[in-house]
Amino acid sequence: MPFHQRKFLKNHFIIGFVPFGATFSEFIQPFLRDVKKLEKACKYSLGVVTADLPQGNDLCGVKRHGANHGCRNCFVPRESLSDNNYDHLQNTRYLQQIKNLRQKYNLLKNMQEKKEFATKYGLSIEPSLLSSLQWNPFIQIPQDPYHAISGKIARLLDSTLEILSQNGKKNLNKFWKYFEFPSHWSRMQNPISHSKSFYMSDCQRLAMIFPFILQRFLTPEYIKKEVFEKMKIATSLNSNNLIKKIIECWIRIANCTKLVFSSYFRNKDDYNNLDIMLREESECLIKVFPEFNMLPNVHVNFHLVQHAVSYGNLINISVGVKEMVHRTFKIFAPHTNKKEIDFDLIKRYNTMEGIRKFFDNNVNYKKIEIFDNWFITNNSTNISEDPYHAISGKIARLLDSTLEILSQNGKKNLNKFWKYFEFPSHWSRMQNPISHSKSFYMSNCQRLAMIFPFILQRFLTPEYIKKEVFEKMKIATSLNSNNLIKKIIECWIRIANCTKLVFSSYFRNKDDYNNLDIMLREESECLIKVFPEFNMLPNVHVNFHLVQYAVSYGNLINISVGVKEMKIEIFDNWFITNNSTNISEDITSSFEYIQNIKLSRKLKKKEFESFDLEDIQTQLHVAYQMKNENRTINRIKIKSGDAIEIEEFEHGSTYAIVKSIISHKGNDNNEYQFFYITWYNQISNENN
Repeated sequence: MPFHQRKFLKNHFIIGFVPFGATFSEFIQPFLRDVKKLEKACKYSLGVVTADLPQGNDLCGVKRHGANHGCRNCFVPRESLSDNNYDHLQNTRYLQQIKNLRQKYNLLKNMQEKKEFATKYGLSIEPSLLSSLQWNPFIQIPQDPYHAISGKIARLLDSTLEILSQNGKKNLNKFWKYFEFPSHWSRMQNPISHSKSFYMSDCQRLAMIFPFILQRFLTPEYIKKEVFEKMKIATSLNSNNLIKKIIECWIRIANCTKLVFSSYFRNKDDYNNLDIMLREESECLIKVFPEFNMLPNVHVNFHLVQHAVSYGNLINISVGVKEMVHRTFKIFAPHTNKKEIDFDLIKRYNTMEGIRKFFDNNVNYKKIEIFDNWFITNNSTNISEDPYHAISGKIARLLDSTLEILSQNGKKNLNKFWKYFEFPSHWSRMQNPISHSKSFYMSNCQRLAMIFPFILQRFLTPEYIKKEVFEKMKIATSLNSNNLIKKIIECWIRIANCTKLVFSSYFRNKDDYNNLDIMLREESECLIKVFPEFNMLPNVHVNFHLVQYAVSYGNLINISVGVKEMKIEIFDNWFITNNSTNISEDITSSFEYIQNIKLSRKLKKKEFESFDLEDIQTQLHVAYQMKNENRTINRIKIKSGDAIEIEEFEHGSTYAIVKSIISHKGNDNNEYQFFYITWYNQISNENN
């Protein structure tokens, strides 16, 4: 396939993803069986495998690059990784040589002897999974220039930022902000604050422009004084020459990046030029930044020329397009490392493949045997309980149970402490749980779980609980007064901790799932002991299944309806009724299920002109109730700064920002609310 066609995503085909909890050795077996069949029946075999440093070493049966002999192409010891005088060709790994070493390894009976032998020659304890195929992994798994070059640039960026003073970083930020980026580039993130989130392609773009930025501002005064003096001694350079040498590092890495990813090399001189430039780059980096010494990414430079000769150029063995494919699938399922992704990815991909074959007029298209063992059908799916409803329901039930046992003085004290509680500044003010518990959204229930333990801790004592109820609870729980109070608060603490853990975005290992299971079981026991009404409650029973769902889907956020409920909440808050709009116009609703509302009365001209400014008060918010088609009441609050939808007479449905709310008592003793608004199309661009 020509190179220009290999760049298209449509010409890259996914054979599968390793399911969460499985191992690569299990996953790859169907693929190996199919390749072995092809090797026997046809002249087919595995061509080239592109992988990063650790993956490539695993597939070659070589220890990883942190070992004493961790290079998969040669036997270089760790202390000579950056040695230009080491003869890499003389010490190259050859297939027959490694096979002989593996045979000697298998003859050893003592495990300690095997480990020492493997360490001496850099062999992995277990042979490669691909060793049974007819191929040479030491040639057909080349070092990946895409990872190696990008890793070097990222490391050089970190090293450069580390030596800059605070003024140096400020100046870098200033010149970065006003640098003339190519017009067809998307704006890059600031390297000072976002260097750890750079894609590999971002690193390579950075190498193109960073020498120019450094050239414009870098002087000795912008480097940490102590660091600069040490660098001058280590490099034996004066101040000006050291600055030039730092910039030279970036220039050399930029030139090498351009040459490494050239689409063709004309003759032997081009390969020699590549070798010279890579060696000079390594020497320059190590001289200025000693941390590049013995860095595997720098050692890869010695093998890139050999790979370029073997494959014509280095683009043919780069994983750039593969990384783009991986990035595309990551958009479909952001947490691919932590969930069973076959449903999201493979099923979607098989559908896409079927459509592609159909439109290619290939009516005889048959499924490849590889997919038979991996494809997930709808028979293997399940309908899981939703943790969002289950947790919120438990919190709402616990709130009701807590309020039921409080005496009148207890509720008054709760109201007092609620009123003066220090809510997080970014929260909208929550309704009082005593009077509005039945109208809490599920998100409010979860917020309540975060703060209610602190409120109870501040005021709850035996005197604020109904006397008869408290005595019954003491008998049922076999606890004295103080311990029972602690147990009630413990219920809230446990439900808060479980809520936090249930909605964690990831679980790292088996211990995290076990911890979730233990905490949910302890929460259930605590709730049932203190409040018997939680016994046989479906929301509590769901606890026993949540761990199973977390394992199946990676986490519990993936199966929660939180976003769906937020949409409902948002639209509830945005609808405008006749209590909250301009009183001079009729109001129509953009929602079909709500009838258009007309004002019962408009102000006359004299009444409008007789407004007394002393009667006008600016309000923080206005609240009202609305019945929907199901006759359920929605409580709505609009405050200054909210975005609202208004049905305008001339322009239809439009949007505005509420700047302030004014309340006026008319001559008829009725209260009228006025909204001072700014239309969206009148907001300045920087705030729009």
